[in-house]
Amino acid sequence: MSCPGGAPLAAQIVDAIQCTVIAGATLSALGADGIPLAGASAVSDANGAFVFCVPYATPFTATVTATGYLNAYLAELTALQDAGAVQTVSQIALIQRSFLVAFSGFVPGGYDSSEGLIIANISGPGNCEPDATGWTLSLALPDGGAFPDGGDTLVYFGSSDVPDPTATETSADGTAVIVNIETPATGFVAVDTSKANPGACPIINAQLGFTGRVLVGGNSCSYMPFILQ
Repeated sequence: MSCPGGAPLAAQIVDAIQCTVIAGATLSALGADGIPLAGASAVSDANGAFVFCVPYATPFTATVTATGYLNAYLAELTALQDAGAVQTVSQIALIQRSFLVAFSGFVPGGYDSSEGLIIANISGPGNCEPDATGWTLSLALPDGGAFPDGGDTLVYFGSSDVPDPTATETSADGTAVIVNIETPATGFVAVDTSKANPGACPIINAQLGFTGRVLVGGNSCSYMPFILQ
């Protein structure tokens, strides 16, 4: 796709549990003010694939909606002109609304679907896999202020690849869920991660155009990747 003044965003929409493609999902890009960007929208085809253009140097949130699934928000990105195509997204996994009944059992106090849900994952190439262990995550307000106490519940995934309420940091899976997020007035929260000794593979999110912000809301799942390299 030719995108004068911008870059193509292309990915495949899949079911997070069944790993099947989802055709007919509606995709769009929202600007930093939450208003849709002109021309930045598409519908996934029979293979679950889509492509549309996003402008350079304009922060955007890719959103996905499909019948029977939670709305999806991807972490805010800025397309970098020297990076060519937006290569940070290859698949977008949607979660069936019915799955939340089973998922709620893993969360202390249960999961409130009217509040925000973030899935965060730390990953990288094979040589960086060991460095996905031992990270801690935190939420803040986009202006740098502290997120209110009791405004969310953080649960890390354990070695069995399921949420472990007793875990205090990421396992080799590198995944954590943050649920029951009290949505700020702007809809955005900032997600940060830290590790005392990050090892040989640092997180390169800023170099890829991630701003650190992610949009959250009720009946939605937000995705925040942290890329090691």
